[in-house]
Parts: sequence; C-alpha cells; structure tokens
Amino acid sequence: NAYEPVSMLHGMLAGERLRLKSALAERQRSVFKTHTNQRTHDVVRAALDAGEAPTLDRGVGPRYCPSIETKVSRFGHVARHVVWLEFETAATQSCNVRDAL
Repeated sequence: NAYEPVSMLHGMLAGERLRLKSALAERQRSVFKTHTNQRTHDVVRAALDAGEAPTLDRGVGPRYCPSIETKVSRFGHVARHVVWLEFETAATQSCNVRDAL
C-alpha cells in the first residue's frame, strides 16, 4: 500500500502552501502553560468531596491524559501538574483551562 498524506496542504504548490500557512498563523492565539499548586489541589479536592466536580475518568492507553480532578486524586503526592490556558475564541479574553494539548 502506498503512503497517502492526510494533510490539506498536500498537493498544493509551494506558494499556495505558504499563503495558507500565513493566513492560518494570523488567526492563531497563544496558549499559555502554567502549573497547579497546593491551593489549586485544595479547591479540586473540596469540589470532589462536595460532588461539584466531574466524576473521575478511567482512561487507558498511551495517549490518555487524565483530567485535573483525576491528577489531583490519583497523584496527590505530586506537588504540581501542568495545565494550559487557551483562549475560547479569537475575539474574547476568556480562557479555558486545559489539562493537555
């Protein structure tokens, strides 16, 4: 079987690819990496205890990334966990907190 590229850029001329990549880059927003701390863990634990947080996930597999609730619950001995701040839309300053990208 021949390898079939999946990218939408495949088959475009170099100039077309460059114009498309430039147009996409203009619309992108930055994503910021930060970490949880003990206060964050306390808030997550309190929400879990009060039943206000989502149920803990039971994902498996090499690409599985646990939710922040699962990270704090299962890996409570870890002082901090990575979280990402991602803008909701290009037109807003509101951010989503993501566990993984």
